[in-house]
Amino acid sequence: MKPSEQLSQETQQKLERLERLTEQSWSLQKWGFKCNARFGGMPYYTAYPDEDFHKIKYPVIIYDSEWCRIKITLDKERTHDDLHVFYGRSHAVDNQWLLTWRGENCYCWHSTDAIQLALDFLDGTSARDAYQRHLQPIDFIRSYLNSEYAKSISAPEERSLKFHAVIWEQYGLRLIQLLDLHHADLWEQYIIFLREYYRLDEEESRAVYEQRGIAWSLSFDPPLYQRC
Repeated sequence: MKPSEQLSQETQQKLERLERLTEQSWSLQKWGFKCNARFGGMPYYTAYPDEDFHKIKYPVIIYDSEWCRIKITLDKERTHDDLHVFYGRSHAVDNQWLLTWRGENCYCWHSTDAIQLALDFLDGTSARDAYQRHLQPIDFIRSYLNSEYAKSISAPEERSLKFHAVIWEQYGLRLIQLLDLHHADLWEQYIIFLREYYRLDEEESRAVYEQRGIAWSLSFDPPLYQRC
């Protein structure tokens, strides 16, 4: 927790529940992770920062290992708290989504969707094949989601954490290698994969806009493939 941060009783209770639920659902200690940061919130990064909804703050806990970081957040939805998991390399900053790396702004925390693309990369799937599936789950994840075990988990937060626990049982060592700063060559190959994936995405999106007679104006700063 940040030493100077005064948390409300409600936020403190949410942080304690989030840490307890994480340790019950996902054996991060097995992979050498320890909870090293707990704080009340951080701005939610969005491509549309003018929207007030995305400026909210919410409870965050961060687990660190010698190789990488895992951030778990609770985002307040209309009827419930929505749990999100993000992965970072060891240089990711606690309370920022962007980092200047080698002179360029880049995303230092990676969402569940980004990690599913990483699994494609680790499986040797081409960027084109991954794009053609449009973020549909890979076979391993699809089998898990359709299992009776997965369907039996009713609590949304627990469901999300156990989803990541299953991913780590299958891909943990390979994810560690990808996220570890000492495996720079592997990360660079992943960035090449992402660059091609998002090039295909933009190519198809531009074509759709042109067919509708709409000028293409969507862009992200930094580009979505610019990760560190």
